[in-house]
Order: sequence, then C-alpha cells, then structure tokens
Amino acid sequence: WVNSGGSFGGNPLRQHVGLGKATRILKLEVYWPTSDQTQVFREIPLDQFIEITEGQGEYRSRTQTPCHFPSPALAAP
Repeated sequence: WVNSGGSFGGNPLRQHVGLGKATRILKLEVYWPTSDQTQVFREIPLDQFIEITEGQGEYRSRTQTPCHFPSPALAAP
C-alpha cells in the first residue's frame, strides 16, 4: 500500500519488498485508485529498482546511487 507521500516527505513512495528465496516475480499487480485501473506486469527479475508509472504498459529499471553520510567523528566542528 502506497499513499500520496504525506507532507514534507514523511511517507516515501518507494517500497522495499523482500521476496525470500524467490528467483523472479511471476506477477505484479498495481491498482490505481484515481483511474480505477489495474496494471499487471509479469516475469520481473529480482534485485533491482523499478519505476512504475500509471498508464504506461512497461516498467523502467532504475539505477540507485547509495547516499553516504560522514561519520560524526570526521565532521568539522
């Protein structure tokens, strides 16, 4: 379940889904309440970020760059 994101980014739109020992996603259904439409995607490989846009027939594989924060001990006073 993903909502509008809340105020000030308090509720992220990104979802992290653990799939255990699965080797792929056989079927992913996304329901869009605004348009009352359901999109279905099949045979999705694991270990990736995907972007799904309402009304588009294909998802996009996305690259995510890790965000590194400095150690408090190394930060300048």
